[in-house]
Amino acid sequence: MWKLKVAEGHGPWLFSTNNFLGRQTWEFDPDYGTPQEREQVEEARRDYMKNQFRAKPSGDVLKQMQLIKENQADLSLPNVRIGRMEELNRQTVTTALRKALRFTAAVQAHDGHWPSEMSGPLFYVPPLIMLLYMSGTINVVLSSEHKKEIMRYIYNHQNKDGGWGFHIEDHSTMFGTANNYVALRLLGENADGPNGIALSKARNWILDHGGLVMIPSWGKMSLSLIGLYEWSGCNPVPPELFLLPSYLPIHAGKLWCYLRETYMSLAYLYGRKHVGPISDLILLLRKELYNDPYDTIDWNATRHFCLKQFFETLYIYIYIYIYLRIDPPLNFHHRNFIIGFSNIDSLKFHHLLEKIVQNDMTWTIFIFLKKWDQIQFIFIFYTKKVNLTFVHIKNDCMCYANKQSIPSEKILQCQYPNSVSSCFDNTKVTKWFFHILHVLKLIVTIQRIQDDLTSPHPLMQDAIWDILYHIVEPLLKLWPFSNRYVNIACVQKVLHMMACWAEDPNPNSISFKCHLARVPDYLWIAEDGMKMQSMGSQLWDTVFTAQAIIASDLEDEFGTTLKRAHYFIKETQIQENPSGDFRSMYRHPCKGAWMLADRDHGWQVSDCTAEALKALLLLSEMPTDVVGEKIEVKRLYEAVDFILNLQSKNGGFAIWEPSTLPKWFEFFNPTQLFENAMVEYEYDECTSSIVQALVLFKYSFPTYRQRDIEASVMRAIKFIAKSQNPDGSW
Repeated sequence: MWKLKVAEGHGPWLFSTNNFLGRQTWEFDPDYGTPQEREQVEEARRDYMKNQFRAKPSGDVLKQMQLIKENQADLSLPNVRIGRMEELNRQTVTTALRKALRFTAAVQAHDGHWPSEMSGPLFYVPPLIMLLYMSGTINVVLSSEHKKEIMRYIYNHQNKDGGWGFHIEDHSTMFGTANNYVALRLLGENADGPNGIALSKARNWILDHGGLVMIPSWGKMSLSLIGLYEWSGCNPVPPELFLLPSYLPIHAGKLWCYLRETYMSLAYLYGRKHVGPISDLILLLRKELYNDPYDTIDWNATRHFCLKQFFETLYIYIYIYIYLRIDPPLNFHHRNFIIGFSNIDSLKFHHLLEKIVQNDMTWTIFIFLKKWDQIQFIFIFYTKKVNLTFVHIKNDCMCYANKQSIPSEKILQCQYPNSVSSCFDNTKVTKWFFHILHVLKLIVTIQRIQDDLTSPHPLMQDAIWDILYHIVEPLLKLWPFSNRYVNIACVQKVLHMMACWAEDPNPNSISFKCHLARVPDYLWIAEDGMKMQSMGSQLWDTVFTAQAIIASDLEDEFGTTLKRAHYFIKETQIQENPSGDFRSMYRHPCKGAWMLADRDHGWQVSDCTAEALKALLLLSEMPTDVVGEKIEVKRLYEAVDFILNLQSKNGGFAIWEPSTLPKWFEFFNPTQLFENAMVEYEYDECTSSIVQALVLFKYSFPTYRQRDIEASVMRAIKFIAKSQNPDGSW
C-alpha cells in the first residue's frame, strides 16, 4: 500500500534549506495498512473507473485515509440537513462549521501544512518517462508499482475516442495523445497486450489526425531527444539568444520566468541536438506513429505543422451526387447517396468517402458548406493513387485535382451562391457545376474547435523562424562556442534534467543524481493513479486554511491546528536571496517572500507573500499559548520590502517578477500551446491581496515606510479601478 511521507529526506543527494519542511512524497510499503484499508483503496479505484467520464478529478482518498488515521480524528458529528421550510439558526450553522473544521484539522500533516495534489495537465508525466528511458534510469527511479500506477492514471484519463487531452477535462489533442501513447509504450506496454485495444484506438487517433508531424513545437523537441522526431523538423531556439547584451530591450532574460526557464533548457538542448540511443522500440514507434516512412519525411516542411480541427455537425441529410469521370467527353451518369452525419470531423469524412468510392476512376464531389455568415465550396478529388484533397475556395485559392491545378483566375470570389457565375469561365466544368449545385442540399452547423493550436503563429513569425532556420542557424554553426534541484515547475524540472544529461550522459554524475533524488517531490498518487504535479501548493493552502479557522471564531477549539500552521508559515519564508550574482542570472530578489510550495522551491510569489503576511498579522493578535510564538518583526518588514519592490509602473502587481517587456512581444510567442506566455502580466487578484496585506500591516506597524506604503496602495487601487469591466465585474 502507498504511504505518504511528510518532511522527510535522506541520502547524500538531497539537501534542504529548512529540514525538508513541507516536502511530501509517496513510498510503496507492501506491509502498510490493514486488509480493510487496502480493500477500501481498491473500492475507491473501482468507483473512480466506474465514473471516470463523469468526474475527472480524484478525491484524494489515499491521503485522507492516512492523515485521518494518524491524527486520530473524531469525525462523529452528525450531518446537518436543513429542510426546505426550516429556518437557519446560529446553532445549526456552528455545528456545520465545526464539522467542516474537524475534517480540515484531520487532514493536516504533522509539520503544519495540508498535503494535496496540484495536477491536471496530461503533458507532465510523458517527458519524465522519456528522460528516464533515454538515460537508462527508468527502472532505478520507478519501481514496478510506480509504473503500474502511472499507467493506471494514463488509461483512466483516456477519452472515449482513444485520445488524451491537454488536461483531464479536455477533448483529445495531438499533444496529449502522442505524448501519453509514447509514455505507455516506453513503460513497457505492448501494442498487442491486454490493453491493446486502448493503445490501438490511441494509435489510430494519431494516424487519422496526421501522425506525429502534427504535434506542437514542445512535443517535436521532446520526441527529438529520444529519436522519435528529427531536430531538423524543429524551429530553431538558438542558445546564443541568451548571450546577447542584457541592455537590449528584448533580451531572453526578460521573458516571463516560466517561459524563460523552459526555453533556456530548450535552447541548450537545441544547440546540442542531443539524441538518445535508437533502440528497437524507438524504431518500432517510428513505424507505428507516422503515415509515411520515417526516412522519407521532409522534416523542414513539418516545422510549422500543428493540428487544428474543424468539427462539423450536420443536422439534415446530405444529398451528394457523385459523377464518374470528369475527363472529356463529359459522359457522366450519377448515383445518389443519402448520408447522415453527427459530430463528424473532416478526416472521418475522408474515410467515409473512401468507402463510398470504388474502383480507380476519378470522382468529383462538391459539398456546399455554410460557415457562419460565409459560403465556401470544398472540392474533394479522389483516386486510388491520389489521396483526398480538401481545397477551400476563397478569393484566389488554387484548386488541385490529380496534381493538375486549375488556374486561380477561374476561381474568383466564390463566396455567395448568386455570384457563382463569376467563378468559372465558360468551360465544360461550368455545365456540370451548376447541375450539381441545384441538387445539392444540406444544412450545416459548424463548431470550430482548435485542438493543439491555442496560440497560432502569425505569418510574419513563421517567416522569422524560417530565416533563423535557413540563414542564421547555418551561420551560428560556424561560431566556435557552441540549487537545490527543485525547479519552478515540473516541466522545467524535466527539461533541466535533460540538459544535465545532454551535457554529461552519465548516470553517476553528481548533478544528475541530485536531480533524480528530487523526482519523488513531483509525483502524487490518488485513486485514479500516479500523476505528476506542477510543484505543490503547500504554503498557499496553509495560509488560506489558517485565515478560515481564525474567521470561524472557533480558534480556541482548534488551537493545535493553528499552532502547527503558524509554525509552518513562519519557517517557510524565504530568508535569503538566490546565491551568487543572481541579478546577472535574471532572478528577482526574493528575501522576505513566500512561495507557492515550500522553501526549497524558492520562487517568490506576490499573492502568496501577501496572504502569508495577512495570516501572520492575524495570528500575532492571538494568545501565544494558543497559536505559538510570533514571528520576528524584522521578517515582517522584509516581506513588506519585497512586496513594495515588486510593483509595476502601472500600479499593478504581477505574480513572480515586475513586468519588463512590452505586451506586443507576445507576437513572438513560440509555444503554439499557450497564449500570453511571453510577458509577465499584472493581475487584479494579486494586486487586491497585496492592498489588503499592506493596509493590515500599516494598522499594526504605522511608522514603517508609511509614505511608501500609502503611495503603493493608492497606485494599486487606481490599477484595480481602471481594470474593472463596464458591468462592474473584474
